[in-house]
Amino acid sequence: MKLLCDECVPYGVVSTLREAGYEVIWVREVLPAQSSDSAVLRWSVEHGCLLVTCDVQDFGDLVFRKGQKAVGILLLRGLQNEPKGMAQRLKEVLREHGESLLGFFTTVTPSQVRRRPLKR
Repeated sequence: MKLLCDECVPYGVVSTLREAGYEVIWVREVLPAQSSDSAVLRWSVEHGCLLVTCDVQDFGDLVFRKGQKAVGILLLRGLQNEPKGMAQRLKEVLREHGESLLGFFTTVTPSQVRRRPLKR
């Protein structure tokens, strides 16, 4: 499973995931700075990536209200100020849920994982 980390995800998290053996692409490596969320989501679909973000509102709005397609979205909440904690929590969730994250909008907090199916 390929991961596309949005620009709000610190590079330290990207690096830690790569060191752990995950195939991770950072938005800043493949799209121009300040690309729209719609462009980021479109790129993730075109390349079959689970999108990892800290952007609370925009991606949910794009998939649930505007009907834009997604492979899967993993939203990290309450972890933005602690990159090491974010990386650790993300690795736990990826180990536990793996491919089952595809097709869902998954919200990850320090203590919970909530999943909502994406429209097909």
